[in-house]
Amino acid sequence: MLDKSRVIGKAKEKIVYFKFMRDGAPSHRAKITMDQLQRNSVEVLDLSALSPDLNPVENVWGHLTPQVYGECKQYSTVNELGEAIEDASKKIDDCYVRDLYSSMPKPIIEVTLAQGKKCRV
Repeated sequence: MLDKSRVIGKAKEKIVYFKFMRDGAPSHRAKITMDQLQRNSVEVLDLSALSPDLNPVENVWGHLTPQVYGECKQYSTVNELGEAIEDASKKIDDCYVRDLYSSMPKPIIEVTLAQGKKCRV
């Protein structure tokens, strides 16, 4: 089962420093999300709605979706879905993640230079 209350703790074990990137999605502003972030002293970085997607995790979701839902797979419970996501995420190649993060400097520079205004990356 995917235990959401432990995600931040697990991330802190593996990552020295990180910020939660919030782009205005309702789930990012939900009370439960904000409570978890505050309780775990996680700094929040608000992204402009006009900025391109600067959150590499969004690309990871796109990578996981075919593995989780391939061949029209359906799940009966949230726990089953959570387990499928966890299993698929364990199979992500380290090189894929490294390449994803290596691609981030250019969009970050472009957004910074545009000072939050719409820009093309």
